[in-house]
Amino acid sequence: MRMTVIGCGYLGAVHAACMAELGHEVIGIDVDPEKVAALQAARAPFYEPG
Repeated sequence: MRMTVIGCGYLGAVHAACMAELGHEVIGIDVDPEKVAALQAARAPFYEPG
């Protein structure tokens, strides 16, 4: 299945990664270019202490 995730923050990025792991073709869209660049570089654009 092809799907688009709008917003790649805490929920969107995790949801997109899980759907891709299940074999779906996923495109993530976000308005924050720094967040998009971090995801493209395989880095999480957020940090959860602990």
